[in-house]
Amino acid sequence: MKDIKTISLIAAIALSTILIIAANSAYMWLIVHGSEAEEFANYLLSETESPYPDWSVDMVVIKKKNIVTFSKHHSNTMFAYSPYTKPQSLYIAWSHAWGNWYIGNVKT
Repeated sequence: MKDIKTISLIAAIALSTILIIAANSAYMWLIVHGSEAEEFANYLLSETESPYPDWSVDMVVIKKKNIVTFSKHHSNTMFAYSPYTKPQSLYIAWSHAWGNWYIGNVKT
């Protein structure tokens, strides 16, 4: 009986954590497009030719040094993929999301 209660508690905590993360639209973009964007970023970083995926049509994608940034047009939020270093900018506040992903917001 204690095992069932423990498992239920762990499942409830995990579900509430996922819902909190999903409520944040920045994390939601990473949940939906993260794996495809990571694959695309690796193509860009390796300088291998790759067609732009359909989901990136409405995105600004920039490869600079060892960082690939993704952002929606006219958005204050950016996503950066870098397996080597954390992005740095005077005008963007970057925070680590998970793995090689970073979320940046324009400093105001």
